[in-house]
Parts: sequence; C-alpha cells; structure tokens
Amino acid sequence: MKKAFTIIRVSGEDQLRGYGPDSQWCDDVLANAPLLGLEVDPNLRRVIQEPATGWDRERFEMAVREALDLYHRGEIQALIFPRVDRETRFLFGSFPLLCEVIRADIEVYFARERFHLDPNDSESVSRYLRKAEEAQAYVETMRLNTMMGRRRRAERDHKMPTGGHKWAFDYDPVTGRYSRNELRASWLGKCREWIMDEGCFLNESCRRLNKNGVLTPDGGTKWARSVLRRILLDEANIGKFYAYKHKTVKGPNGKRRVVPTNPEEWVLVYEDPTQAIFTPEQYGELKEKVRRNQENSPRHAIHWYPPLRGMVFCAKCCTKAGSPRRMTGLTVNGTGYYKCETCGNLINARRLWDDLREGMKVRVLEPQHLVPGIRAQLESGISLERLEAERTRLLGEREGWESSRAKARRLHLLPNSKYTLEQYLDDNRGMEERIKRIDSELAGVQQQLAELRQATVDEDGIRRFCDQVAHNLDSLDDSKWRVLLEMMRLKVVVPPSEQPIVQVALPTVKEAVAEIALQTSPSLNPSGL
Repeated sequence: MKKAFTIIRVSGEDQLRGYGPDSQWCDDVLANAPLLGLEVDPNLRRVIQEPATGWDRERFEMAVREALDLYHRGEIQALIFPRVDRETRFLFGSFPLLCEVIRADIEVYFARERFHLDPNDSESVSRYLRKAEEAQAYVETMRLNTMMGRRRRAERDHKMPTGGHKWAFDYDPVTGRYSRNELRASWLGKCREWIMDEGCFLNESCRRLNKNGVLTPDGGTKWARSVLRRILLDEANIGKFYAYKHKTVKGPNGKRRVVPTNPEEWVLVYEDPTQAIFTPEQYGELKEKVRRNQENSPRHAIHWYPPLRGMVFCAKCCTKAGSPRRMTGLTVNGTGYYKCETCGNLINARRLWDDLREGMKVRVLEPQHLVPGIRAQLESGISLERLEAERTRLLGEREGWESSRAKARRLHLLPNSKYTLEQYLDDNRGMEERIKRIDSELAGVQQQLAELRQATVDEDGIRRFCDQVAHNLDSLDDSKWRVLLEMMRLKVVVPPSEQPIVQVALPTVKEAVAEIALQTSPSLNPSGL
C-alpha cells in the first residue's frame, strides 16, 4: 500500500456541525483510505484551523511544502484530503499548489469521494472541477447568508452586527450594545476641553494623553493624531451607534482594503442618549473646531501663505461631485503659489492675497454690491425649494413606515400566522422609533421654512457691517483674517493660466481672474475681530 500524507482543514463552523478534525480523520480518511490502496498515519497528518469563509494560504502552503519534502525523501507516495472542499474552497488560490504537487508525481486522493485525481483522465479532472466549483459556491452562499444575518441583526433587532471596538465604550455581546466606559469617557471630555477651551491641536492633545499614560485602542502608549480624531468624532459619543460605516473593497492589485462608506449607506442601529459623552451641540462645535484646526494647521507650511487654506479652487477641474477642485500650496525658489494637481494651473499666493484684500474693500464690502446678492438669493427661492424637497422626502419616508406598520399588523392577525406577538411588538417598536425621528426632523424643517418665508433684507444692518469690517481690515492679523473669511464662507475660484511658472502674474480681481463667491448675513458682528 502507498503511504499518504493527510491534510485536514477545519473551521469553527465545521466543528459546530460535528465535522471537526477527529470526524474528518475517522469518518473520511481512516474509513476510505484502505479502499483507495493507501496507508495513513496520525503522525503524517496536519490540521489547519481557519475561518469558514476564509483561507489560510500560509499554513496550507507550509503543509504542501512538507508533503513535497517527505515525497522527495521517499517517505510518502501520495497526498490525501478528507474531501474536495477540504482541499479548496478558493479554486484559483489553491490550484497552483495542487499543480505543483501533481508535477512532482505525487498522487492526489480525496477520501469521501473515493477518487484519484488523474491529470491525464478528463473524467477525473471534470469531477474534481465540478466538486471544487460546488465548494466555492457554498462559501459564497455562506458569506452572503452571514452578511444578510448581520444586517437583519442591525436593522430589525437593533443590535450591533459585530462587536467593533469603540475606545470609550464597553461592548456586551449578549445585548449587542455598548455602555460608556466612565474612565475613558472622562479622558475624551478632557480632550474636548483642551481643544475648545485652550485652543490645542490634536497633536498637543496626543502629547498630553501620552504624558498621562493613557493607553491607545491597541494597548500602546503613543497616540496618533488620526486615531484620536476618529475617536473624538465618532457619533457614538452623542449616543448614536451606526453600523456599515466602512466596507471592504478589492484594490487594483487584487488586495482587499477597508474604505469608508457614504453617510447614506450607514445604518443607525440604535440611539441611547444615556450613554452619550457629549451633547449634540458640544459634538457639533468640536467637529467644526477640529475641521478648522486641520485646515489652519501650520505643520506643513514651511513658507508663508495667506490665510486661504482650503478656499482656493481651480475653475477648470472638478471633483466627481461636480464642485471645483481644491488647489494646494507649492513653493518655488522661496515664492509661494497655489497649484491644481490635476491640470497644473498655477497662481502666485502673495499677488492673489494682495488683490483679494483690495477687492474686498472695493467690490465686496460695498453695500451696493452685497445687498442685491442677498436679496436675489431670498427672492430666487432656491433655499425654499431645497427645504420643500427635504420636507417632501421626509413625508414620503414617514408614509412608507406607516404602511409597513399596517402591513405587519395585518400579517400578525392572519389565521395560523407564524408571525408571533413578540416579533410583531419588537418590529413595531423599531418602526415607531424611526417615525419619531422623522417627526423630529420634520419639525426642524418646518421651522426653517417658516423663518425663511419671513426673512427680510436689513439694509441698514448690512451697511453697518460693511463699514465696521472695512475700517478694521488693515489691522487684522492672519488668524483674525481667517476667522472673518470663514464667517463669510469665502471661496476663490481661479481660471487656468497659460503662462509658465516663472512668469506667472496674477491679474486683479477686477479682471475676473479670481471670482469671489461671498455669502454672508447682516446679523454677523465683526466688532470682535
């Protein structure tokens, strides 16, 4: 009889179904190896533990290499698997290794199917490929069922689909929910105070956490700015627990990576304000402050640039959303420029800033220029149309949930219905919560509509605003300029230049090379600038 090396692959799912390594060894290998003319030895078997829908290539390849080495030493003549799906559930992954085994003249057998894979026999090859295809389809079915089960758990049961780690919260796998970790929550509160009250950036907050010996999410002692930002801006901090904020995609190189999803794809699993660390107002202020700090951060600015970070855009190039593409800073021989990375459009930063300030005085901060724009915006009804569209959407969504409630009630009342009272009450409770959230959003939209319909243009207020700002412009430093421009929501759109970098000359604002889109409100008070 030929001596065979055995490879057994098992997952936690297999063990739960009673098909663990002992079962594969006894019921498949020991029972069928003699019928195939093979002798097997417990010392010549290798067990690989892996996920039900995954594949541990490294351990599988190690086992195959060991079999090849034993064959070349004359200790074995064959390789046996309990069945085809124990050799592969990922055909294109394991097939090259299987081909290497066959090229070395090692005979390959499958115990449960009781057949020898003969590369010269078309019927044997077809049988193998058919079984391998069934195994791969089974994995895809399991993966799909797992994903559907997780989504049902999130949407219907209002439990987190997985116990993803949240630094300031403790996860309970029984309830599928989070509870606030008071110690870590207190550190988040301190981080917020450092940023909001003391004006610290994220880097400084990280240094203070390191100094106090606060451990990072992975148990380390060195905080990273990106990690702290993600934790601080997690909606869980205001009691909203979302799922599906990230997804796994396959990159150009074939490797899978995790990327964030669009907010429209998020699933709000449940809300629990009792576990909130910040109020919604505190969270909104913190989020805006972190965004401003990021835009104003001087860590990459070796040379001076005007306080226009994030406000200069290329008129020629657009993002996928259709908005102008943001230009970045570039220094050549000590001179600062703004450059579009897509088309190479360049503009001198100093000349842009000088002309922009003059243009602010001459064209923007004159009431005769500002008032018509504000009046036109109110009279155009664009804002009203947007709010009306949002109101219509919310009403439609509410009607849909009311219809689902009625359908669930009818289903429960059907004779011999398998839709139990407990299931109905649980589903109805979840639908009621969604309707309440929609009603809350509707109330906010209704209030905005009412205020906008009564809005008027206060020309005297605009004139006072313009006079105060224009009078103080020359005395503002860069930080105060930044605050003013953010209040005005300034946006500078730069048309493409035909000149090379060394000859770049910025025309004035009057010649429309820089288009200023200014939206402001007469209620703004610039006296503190």
